Amino acid sequence: MRSKRKLIAMVTAPTLIAGALALFGPASSASAATCFASSCTGKNPETSGCSDSKTQTLESMSLNNAGGDYAQLRYSPTCQAAWIKIYSGSYTSYTGSIYGENWSSTLLDYVVRCTETVHGAGGSFYSTMCGGYDTYDYSAAQW
Repeated sequence: MRSKRKLIAMVTAPTLIAGALALFGPASSASAATCFASSCTGKNPETSGCSDSKTQTLESMSLNNAGGDYAQLRYSPTCQAAWIKIYSGSYTSYTGSIYGENWSSTLLDYVVRCTETVHGAGGSFYSTMCGGYDTYDYSAAQW
């Protein structure tokens, strides 16, 4: 009888662990996100867990020809939010903005509902996020 109980325990414990992993999933950076869609608006993409390995660069633009400075429109499928990232290797000052836009059936056009702006110089810097919008756009220029 004792060996039968031991066998049940050996089979049941791994099954319970596998069931918990299937239900709750393994701990990962994706599960560490603290916001989703509109609740991400105005939040930092790094500290909210949205800037993870699934983050996509939707667009990129050169900010100058010689210094390799650029701006990127970044999107997190994990959080369904976007932000602008600027890299300034030349220590030139830049400003950039991200725009979250929704379709207006009244105006028959996209209407900006969210604007987040960043200013900086030297290195990488990024705006806070706009989340839960139909489309995203961005702009960047020397400041």
